[in-house]
Amino acid sequence: MKIVECENNLYKTWRIIKTLLHGDDSNSLPDEFYINDKECKDKNHIANKFNEFFTEIGSKLAANISPTDASFTDYLKSPTLTSIGIELTSPSELVSIANGLHPTHSEGLDKINPKIARGSIDPISAPLAAIINCSLISGIIPDSLKLAKVIPVFKTGDKKHIENYRPISILPYFSKFFEKVMHTRIMSFVTMKDTLFNGQFGFRKGLSTDMAVLEMCDKISEARDGNLFSIGVFFDLSKAFDTVNHEILLKKLEHYGIRGMCLAWIRDYLKNRSQCVLYNGFTSHMLAINCGVPQGSILGPLLFLLYVNDIHLASSALQFIMFADDTNVFMSDSSLLELINKLNVELAKVGTWFKANKLSLNLKKQTIFYFAQRGGWLPFMTVRSLSTLTTKA
Repeated sequence: MKIVECENNLYKTWRIIKTLLHGDDSNSLPDEFYINDKECKDKNHIANKFNEFFTEIGSKLAANISPTDASFTDYLKSPTLTSIGIELTSPSELVSIANGLHPTHSEGLDKINPKIARGSIDPISAPLAAIINCSLISGIIPDSLKLAKVIPVFKTGDKKHIENYRPISILPYFSKFFEKVMHTRIMSFVTMKDTLFNGQFGFRKGLSTDMAVLEMCDKISEARDGNLFSIGVFFDLSKAFDTVNHEILLKKLEHYGIRGMCLAWIRDYLKNRSQCVLYNGFTSHMLAINCGVPQGSILGPLLFLLYVNDIHLASSALQFIMFADDTNVFMSDSSLLELINKLNVELAKVGTWFKANKLSLNLKKQTIFYFAQRGGWLPFMTVRSLSTLTTKA
């Protein structure tokens, strides 16, 4: 009955399913964690360890990526010749943004309740517009808007291990207006320039996971209708949003025409960020964030899409279907042996792209499906590396 009531609302539907699978306490945090292989009950210490893990994971993963002679610039086409222009905001736009924000009581470090503040935006919209316009013109964002309160959210595995959690950033309420104004302008520009890869279905208006799945089914059906073998490889990135290299990101934004004061604004948006972790009523020390884009932010997902936008240029033979950091590739051939040989070559190219862009693959979670010719078999296996496909699998 509850699922029926949530018709056409996937977010609420999945919340109900997760509750049925894990119970109402699926997001509750244990009172103790294993730290250095020892059980720890000191909540303040646990909070600080969470923050250390979240702020250090990106640089640690990058340090473990094997070197490559390839550069991220090798995969970029000719740069966009025109540059983005920044349109100033208005009080009416800010009122519209406030009405469009998801209503929540979650407060950031500013202690401003978004649901209450939303009702007061109209009388302050004019001075707020003046402040944001000053930021757009100067390329500077107040550092007080870059302070994040992070909530650890359990993913999978043992709930007493910190590495099994992901961070969700709760940012100051008014930072959302700065981000949304810039997001609107960048998205309008890249849409006009047709910059985003058309196989990317994540965080784009009018596109969804459903459409990504339908696209995948079409690829499989086309191969089977042509009596071809096909293979789908499903990549899993380790801490994708947390490992974005800022310098590479800024170079790519410039390549796509996001230059001048807009680029200066993004550069300032990324620097001097810091965060603390809230765990069971205890707050960690503040720590600096040196890489990645904030999860839970408005602008972060768009920046990530532009960061991975050129991955499909790593291989002209593979068909890419993406939903943000979920990257899936497909390949077909009439000969299974030829298909596997070709796929190994192309996967090596994709692996080089990941290395050049400082992104880390979680090989333990890579999966591959064989989709046989019509009437054939459909075996399943887990990929342990990018070049271990064999006919014996």
